[in-house]
Amino acid sequence: MARAAVPALIASGRGRIVNISMNHKTMRRAGFSPYGPSKAALEFETVIWAQDLAAISVTVNALLPGGATETGLIPPSVCPEARAGMLRPTIVVPPLSWLASDASHAFTGRRIDAKRWRSDLPPADAAREASELAGWVGGSF
Repeated sequence: MARAAVPALIASGRGRIVNISMNHKTMRRAGFSPYGPSKAALEFETVIWAQDLAAISVTVNALLPGGATETGLIPPSVCPEARAGMLRPTIVVPPLSWLASDASHAFTGRRIDAKRWRSDLPPADAAREASELAGWVGGSF
């Protein structure tokens, strides 16, 4: 998708790429191959693309819900009690809206945990509180 979108972003001289990621523990969880490793790779691509595209005002960030999310990947066999504790996919809407806006023009190479997003803060402050450098795993690259 980046290969298809980036030429248009370069032509316009600005833009936003938001990669959807997941919890680091889930990336390494047994049985999550190839999904987990592909998300780990996407996070490092986020770091590389953020650097490569910074000069033309294209920001690149990773956004994760912050926990198990009720999506199409959850098998129907999961019991209602387990589903009740899952995050709703809409949890990503406030940070995604901000990341896609002009207000996020200087925010790049980060991963935002939507579960940590605080709607009581101005969006830029909420983003800083809910983020860390993309690609970080357990405090180091």
